[in-house]
Amino acid sequence: MKKYLSLILTIILLSNCDNKKEINKKEIKNIFNSTVYVLVSIGESNNKFHPNLHMFRDDKNIPFFPIYTSREKILETEIVMPDSFPANGTILALMSSDEMTYKINYSLNDEIIIKGKELKKILSKEIEEFKKNNKDILEGVILNN
Repeated sequence: MKKYLSLILTIILLSNCDNKKEINKKEIKNIFNSTVYVLVSIGESNNKFHPNLHMFRDDKNIPFFPIYTSREKILETEIVMPDSFPANGTILALMSSDEMTYKINYSLNDEIIIKGKELKKILSKEIEEFKKNNKDILEGVILNN
C-alpha cells in the first residue's frame, strides 16, 4: 500500500509542476548583449506592440514575439517563418512591451520564455548605459512602458 501511495503522490506532484524553465539572468544578458534575430511582419502588421514585427499566438491564444539567437536557429525550426532581420539586443529590450511575452529560440529545445518587464529588469544597467551613450538615437522615440 505504501508503495502505491508513494507512486500516487509522485504523480500528483509532477502533474502540478510548472514546466516553465527558470530564467538564467547571465544567459539572458549574453543573448541580448549581442545581435538577435526577429521576424518581420509581411504586409500589414498584426499587432500594436511592435508594428514591424510578426506576432504569434500559442495554443492558449497568448500573443508572443519569437526572438532567435542566430539565423541558424531560425532554420532549425520546422515552422514556416516570415523574413528575419538582425537587431541589437539592448535596443530590442529597451523597446519591449512590459506585458508582452517573448520566446527566445521559439519551438526549439533551448526555448526561453520571458516577459518584457522581466527582460528590462535583467538588462536595466545595459539599457541605462545605452540611453546615456545614444541620446541622439533616442531623440523623438516614445517609449510606451
